[in-house]
Amino acid sequence: MPDSTSTEAIWYTLENAYDNGDKTLFQQTMNAYHYLVEQKKATIDAANDKYKDWAYTPGLAGWILSLGIPPGSTFHSGGFPYPQGNASNPNLSTATDADEQIINLMINGLTKFGDLDLHCFGSFPNQESPSDVKMSALLQQALGTFLTYNISNYPQSSYDQAHHGFKFNGVVYNPVLSNDNWGGGGWTNDPKSPLQGTFLNPSYFDPTILANIYAYATSKAFPKDHVDNFHTAVVNSVKYLQVLQSLFQDKSDPSIAGMPDNPAWNENDGPTGKGPHPVGWDSIRFLTNVGKFVDFCENKGNTDPFGILADVKDMGSKMLKYVITNSSNPYQSSMILGDTPQGANLDGGALLGPLLVAMKALTPNDPNIPTVEKSLADTSKIDMAQMDPKRPGAFSYWQSQYYGAELALTNKYDADHIGK
Repeated sequence: MPDSTSTEAIWYTLENAYDNGDKTLFQQTMNAYHYLVEQKKATIDAANDKYKDWAYTPGLAGWILSLGIPPGSTFHSGGFPYPQGNASNPNLSTATDADEQIINLMINGLTKFGDLDLHCFGSFPNQESPSDVKMSALLQQALGTFLTYNISNYPQSSYDQAHHGFKFNGVVYNPVLSNDNWGGGGWTNDPKSPLQGTFLNPSYFDPTILANIYAYATSKAFPKDHVDNFHTAVVNSVKYLQVLQSLFQDKSDPSIAGMPDNPAWNENDGPTGKGPHPVGWDSIRFLTNVGKFVDFCENKGNTDPFGILADVKDMGSKMLKYVITNSSNPYQSSMILGDTPQGANLDGGALLGPLLVAMKALTPNDPNIPTVEKSLADTSKIDMAQMDPKRPGAFSYWQSQYYGAELALTNKYDADHIGK
């Protein structure tokens, strides 16, 4: 879908702009995000669905977005801008990993760039062009939505059967972080099928970001029950992920274990050959998240507000060993994880970036770190000339890079700042 993108692409671009102090790019990308938030609202308003109220997520844009070239043309030509739904069934999910990261970038952006005026650069059918909005106002909306829609324990309606936490291998985890505004876990009614339902993706669990959001929500007097529920959800999510990881443990070495994107997926891989990749293109980011949190607490002297550091380190160490043990050409630019016909075939910056961040935080004296640094640099090249908005193919090039060079650059920045 050359005219489509993901909210993750917005996140990576914002993060690189923030890391490099590029206020102009940060402002432009936030303008685009504001446009997507308004586009989603306009889509739901136009939908013919008596149950559409659940889909409203003020301040959050959604997951996969079909913008058109130029952005906005899909909507104006009568097309539906969300590929996973249609005009009569607005399946417009949020995406927890991108949501929490963009919320955090707005929090930090207020300090670094000020309270920006965000401009929505387009209008929508039967609707005037939305007004400019302060970034602080968009943040207030987004975080209020995140604290209720992306955390279980708050069913969004009487027919919502999802927001009740996870029941996994006979144990209930509630509240927990939710995959999206219509996820939040699923009850497993069949004891022979413990992997039934929607489950938390480990890539969504970024405790450094969650700690910053928790501090901001506490300081800004969001409802106490929402903030307390959020705190409990983070703790429960660690417990759930520990159980999940135990199912992907190396049979001969308990210190080695994978961490899949979603245990319910069947990718004809894993210990039984009928499950998900033990480590996937999303869950690999858990290594980045672990490395950042270890650095946040141990090197930079911040307090762990959730009391989860030891468990997070243990999970990260097991996953790090799994990735190194199960990759071909480890540490090299040609490194591949799951290099089999049914494997994840994870490579490039998406693999080397998280690997480097985790190694520098968990095994800082590993002699292979310089090799990984060079390998990551080799995969982090992006042609900024092709990103020029005046170039006809700029948007297509940008969206094609977000899982490669953009992600590699965010990880390179994180790795470079470990211990500093």
